[in-house]
Amino acid sequence: MTRIFYGLYVANDRLAAALDLLRFLAEPRFLRRAHITVSGPYTKPQSESLKRSRGHSYKIIFSGVDSFMEGNAKQNTVFIKCNVPSIEQVWHKPDYVGDIKPHITLYDGADRTQAFTLLRRCQKYDWSFETQSTALLEIKPKSHAAEVEEFEAYQDLYSEVLGKRIDYRTIQQQHWRDRLSYFDYVADFIQHEFASPLVRD
Repeated sequence: MTRIFYGLYVANDRLAAALDLLRFLAEPRFLRRAHITVSGPYTKPQSESLKRSRGHSYKIIFSGVDSFMEGNAKQNTVFIKCNVPSIEQVWHKPDYVGDIKPHITLYDGADRTQAFTLLRRCQKYDWSFETQSTALLEIKPKSHAAEVEEFEAYQDLYSEVLGKRIDYRTIQQQHWRDRLSYFDYVADFIQHEFASPLVRD
């Protein structure tokens, strides 16, 4: 059954590329651009929702890292906490019970040891900064067929962030511990490029 979601991407190309890399290095089975899921799932496109928010971007206030792991051995999720003023106007996630908690997922896999390791790594860095979002968009689904093409489309930005050119398939074949140095490099890049000054559009 089709599951359609809507969300926000980061508008700043260099920051978006860095967040994409963190996701990819943490979980390289898929390349899926970093985003904040705002509404869904739906079984058919919600054109009215897009019309109401067309052209409207949001301020994203990053405020640290956290996880969904306590008391649930099956969920191992590490994410960047975000505050998005006025997001409640378009927030609709019926599968999620509780307060509105916008976030950007970095890892959502089966390995709890990896999740804890990534969480501890992320906690070494400053995630307090602001940026602008795109307008509300349909989130692209995970797709093996399109992922290599999408990676290559942003290859130059990824190379700029990482300071070297990496091969998509080589990274996929590495053990997750062998990718940690890359992960740290990208997190450090984000801290130095965006955590100071506070606001980067």
